[in-house]
Amino acid sequence: MWGLERNGLRAVALLFFAATAAAQESGIQLGTWVLYPSAGASIGYDDNVALTSSDEIDSLYLLFSPAVRLEKDTRRSRIQVEYRAEYADYLDSSEDNYLDQLLGGLWQYDPTVRSDLEVSAELSRGHDRRGEGLREGSGTVLEREVDEYDNIQFGGRYGYGANGARGRIEAFADWNETEYTNNRDFTTRGDFDQWRYGVEFQYRIGGRTVALAQVVQSDINYRSANRDSEERAYGLGISWQASERTRGKAVVGRLQRDFDDPVLPGFKGAFWEVSASWTPVSRSEFGLLTRRATDESFGASGFVLREETELSWRYNWRPRLLTSVDFGWMDEDFQPGPRDDDVVSFSVSADYQFRPWLLLGAGFRKVERESSLPEFNYDRSEFLLTVEMSP
Repeated sequence: MWGLERNGLRAVALLFFAATAAAQESGIQLGTWVLYPSAGASIGYDDNVALTSSDEIDSLYLLFSPAVRLEKDTRRSRIQVEYRAEYADYLDSSEDNYLDQLLGGLWQYDPTVRSDLEVSAELSRGHDRRGEGLREGSGTVLEREVDEYDNIQFGGRYGYGANGARGRIEAFADWNETEYTNNRDFTTRGDFDQWRYGVEFQYRIGGRTVALAQVVQSDINYRSANRDSEERAYGLGISWQASERTRGKAVVGRLQRDFDDPVLPGFKGAFWEVSASWTPVSRSEFGLLTRRATDESFGASGFVLREETELSWRYNWRPRLLTSVDFGWMDEDFQPGPRDDDVVSFSVSADYQFRPWLLLGAGFRKVERESSLPEFNYDRSEFLLTVEMSP
């Protein structure tokens, strides 16, 4: 599958357009399975493709994104298999062309009314654009093509407690492995695998209010870089639906990250994640998301402590026209080290459902990053026109 040629994907996308136009809204029935094909095509402009602080590279680009999903439902289970791809062709910067692919599967099973099980797996080939990941900053190697990687993920979740019950417990475990496949003279330090597992207990304290307690453990292992670490999070929270118009979830707690290398100091401190939505009228929805957590850093530091907040507004002007506005800001503290980044982003988009199977879209996005280290500064604006077809 991974040998699919990039030029050939353009023809594949055109075939998908023909298939989706012929499909009905309910999908294509194949015996006990239902097939959902879809395809997208976009033209865009990026004024800073490599995310540099100076000598910016700008380019028009074309995107093709075919996908297909198979689903089968029975009384107690659901099976889903999905394949999707995205090919980008930068007309003035061929080093930034990429072909991403993903094959995934999901199985959901309810053995009883009180218990439910979910198992998933994914195999994907992705990329880091120039200026991201291992090549952040204007001083990195820019003349090479984007860094490509293979990723494998699998995981499971088990829950016990019926809908509406006073108590419920959920346990999960997942594993993923990332291995870079090109530019190996400097991408080897980005190869890693991670185990993540945890448990959450939920207790209903009101008709629409649930208190929760959770413990999550992560074990992160690098193949060549000396940054192996363990992370533990203990959180308490609450989820609520005050009315049909307002709902949210908040979790706060203590986070600890310890490195095998005694030179790296690790981290002990608070974390949080709060999300909420408000629908004052049926056509309008406001959203809020704020969180604080640690993440991997591929530079000289051991990890990055990230605090971010996002605000969103969705409005249906008429049954076929939807607009979206998003605003976000983020602080990234790279520890240990002198680097500290402030990132501000803004985006606006409009989607028009021209036909039940045909969506037309337009969007604009702007991102600015100011860093304590000037080589990591950048300013980027992007415009996009999109056509999407799906049953």
